[in-house]
Amino acid sequence: MALHVEATAGDTVMLVLVVEDEDTPANNPVTGLTCQVAIRRLSDGKWYDFVANAWDTVASYGSLAASNVQALTDNTDGTYSVEWDQAEADASAEREYVMTYEVTAGTNYVGRMDSDEWFFNAPVGTATLDITVKDESGAEVPSCPVVIRNASELTLIAGPSRTDQDGLVAFELEPGSYKIRLGPLPGYDFSELTGTDGTTIGSGLPYAYTLAADADLQLNCQTSAQRFEGYTFQDLQVAVATQVEIRYLEKAVPQAMIQLWIRAAIAEIDARLGWSKGILTFASAADQANYRLWEAPRQVQAVVYEGDDGTTPLVRIPWEEYLELVARDDTAGDPAKWSRWADDVYLYPAPDTTGDTITVYMTQGAPLLSAGNDTPAIPPQYHRAVVELALSLACADLPGLEAASSVYLQRFEAAMNALKPLPDPGRSVGKMRIVPGG
Repeated sequence: MALHVEATAGDTVMLVLVVEDEDTPANNPVTGLTCQVAIRRLSDGKWYDFVANAWDTVASYGSLAASNVQALTDNTDGTYSVEWDQAEADASAEREYVMTYEVTAGTNYVGRMDSDEWFFNAPVGTATLDITVKDESGAEVPSCPVVIRNASELTLIAGPSRTDQDGLVAFELEPGSYKIRLGPLPGYDFSELTGTDGTTIGSGLPYAYTLAADADLQLNCQTSAQRFEGYTFQDLQVAVATQVEIRYLEKAVPQAMIQLWIRAAIAEIDARLGWSKGILTFASAADQANYRLWEAPRQVQAVVYEGDDGTTPLVRIPWEEYLELVARDDTAGDPAKWSRWADDVYLYPAPDTTGDTITVYMTQGAPLLSAGNDTPAIPPQYHRAVVELALSLACADLPGLEAASSVYLQRFEAAMNALKPLPDPGRSVGKMRIVPGG
């Protein structure tokens, strides 16, 4: 049975043939045979010439020349072997080979044996190459495929690997010359790259790079029109109106109703995702406990107070508890708690200084779409779900389409469940600072 053997590119390995008489165990060990091995390289099907130290094109095993086989040494223990220097034979390349053994002379044991498959893998690198992929604006490109091959590109050295959320991927390599290919990745063009020095590498891949020691390499690509930016408000209206017209044949539906269903659907999805976030900052005023959230949030998530003693996350308390605390003691000091009533945030105790920073983190309602080219703030992959939910709302409001409403709602829920939760950190949010009397 064929063996699968792993080795490191450039190693000198021992090729061993084991001959065992399973029918008559008393004959073991089997010695005195004449055995040989032939080596075929799988990348191009060529056979190794042990005399010329070259690789020959041969039609089949039966057509091998004498120089394409190597005699094995009888170890007198039932094994026959020979050393083979892969570095000398194939320049330490990362390759796969098939070793075919044959007993050419010996009573009752003549014949070709099963072959071994040898995998000579790249050695563990002694230098780290960190590659960061960015677009022309300097934004990191995540999930970008990166492949590294040798200088001739005949041998795969590392990859394919993908960049992380920071556009970074790391490789452990031996110092030397390599070819690096990026992509493909929808929305990005890798046909022309620029390196860390800002010079143009030129049109087409791959990127030639020589690694001498640990290095950081930044490669900049171009965004392309392939990137899906999502539905515009006009696109959403067309998609919803088309289906409504097909199902609701009695009369025309006002465009304002179409827009209303779409906005309601966006608001629902935005709320589920907690997507539209905002940050308000206030400058404290001595003895003032309440601060108006003039841009009314859907939910206040956290309040942080920054004074002379450092930054303190405040503890939220129910409104009734806040009233009890103030009734017992309304002395100003360093705030430790907060509560909300209507559109105001109340701190307890009220600050005793002016000019400290109060930061309010909150989720807000989805931005209102009005112009046809407005795009929902939620990510593009959720825009199709907007259509499904808007149609569900439309069918619920239009007489006779209640059953269709349930169908569209099921499709909406299926679309939402199929999408993975979105990462929250790193997203830009609206910020505003409010100062007393401003």
